[in-house]
Amino acid sequence: NFRLGASEAAITLEGPLLQLPEEDSLSNTTFIFSVRRSYLQFLFQLIDLPFLPDYWDYQYKINHKIDDRNEISLIGIGSLDDFQINPPEKATQEQQAILDQVPVIKQWTSTVGLSWRKRFREGNGFFRATLSGNILNNDFRQYADNANETDELFRNVSVEDENKLRFELTNFVNDWTISSGFLAQYSRYENTTTDIVNTIDYTTSLDFYRFGLFGQVSRSFFKDKLTPSFGLRVDGNTFTDNGMNLLRTFSPRFSLAYQFAPRWTINTSLG
Repeated sequence: NFRLGASEAAITLEGPLLQLPEEDSLSNTTFIFSVRRSYLQFLFQLIDLPFLPDYWDYQYKINHKIDDRNEISLIGIGSLDDFQINPPEKATQEQQAILDQVPVIKQWTSTVGLSWRKRFREGNGFFRATLSGNILNNDFRQYADNANETDELFRNVSVEDENKLRFELTNFVNDWTISSGFLAQYSRYENTTTDIVNTIDYTTSLDFYRFGLFGQVSRSFFKDKLTPSFGLRVDGNTFTDNGMNLLRTFSPRFSLAYQFAPRWTINTSLG
């Protein structure tokens, strides 16, 4: 699928992977991939604007069915931004003011997740385990001469990075649905800033761990018309002084749903 718009073009590809030509059955592995590219920078250049936005973004998913009860998915999204300066041949006062003030920005992001879902025999439950990570990298600079990127006046380079592991387990026991799981996360933030005009120069960095535990039980009564649910959650972290005191983050929740007509349900919750 190819798409052409007023400011961008995009293409999407979708199909099977790892399928032998002589096989008639459907492939156990499929993919979808999409990428988008802006051409605003060319339009802005034609009408002589002093700055040129330029970006790419993409997304993809690969799904593999191991067997009837096991499935693995790889999902990712990302972007690339490159904000450039375009000095007109004969700049007006307004264009020159923009040239003197706008920064030069180079930024990219990426998020990737790998998930495994397993269904239990006899249909009495399933679990999902997910490992994911995301990063934002930003480079923001300003120069006395932005067009030639000389005589740097200000620089801010920052990175935000998170890595997560999540596990969820769902069991069906008689008429009860029991869900539980945990989350573990490592976060890292770094920032380097230099301001020549105001004589500011510093570097800061921090990292910490975070985790959470949660559980929930629910059951329907009176021919599935009344469904109460009770859950609880605790969270901990190494960033705050009392982050490992789980009693401070103990969070019970209760909800109630009642279907009084085929198309009408009333819900209430407390937490």
